[in-house]
Amino acid sequence: MKGGEAVESIVVAIDTSGSIDDKMIKEFLTEVAGMIQAYKIETLYVLSIDAALQTTNKFKNPRDLRTLKVDIKGGGGTDFRPAFDFIEDVLRKQFTVLIYITDAMGTFPDTPQYQNKVIWCVKGDGKVPFGKRVQLGD
Repeated sequence: MKGGEAVESIVVAIDTSGSIDDKMIKEFLTEVAGMIQAYKIETLYVLSIDAALQTTNKFKNPRDLRTLKVDIKGGGGTDFRPAFDFIEDVLRKQFTVLIYITDAMGTFPDTPQYQNKVIWCVKGDGKVPFGKRVQLGD
């Protein structure tokens, strides 16, 4: 994806497990705001996930995160599979990209067929088994 490019739908999954503190969640939301400003997004899904899908926020034509009410919940263990279940069950694999913002410490799903549409934004030194890994500042 290139800045200014129009994209159909972006799914942003935010790790809200117990290992992620409020400061990190604020940093994660700042990353989401940057994505909104950089691309012309038709639909944005912001998911908060710990061991389960906690909240789903859907925005049509988002422009500025400050004007969006994002419901974030969590605090349990870490399981990345609920985001992939959401893509399979709700979106029926119809999405442009999944951006997972996390410390990468948790249970990963089996490698999906759409692994080239997965970007892991990782705070810390956690490893990911598939997709593209982008390091967030420490």
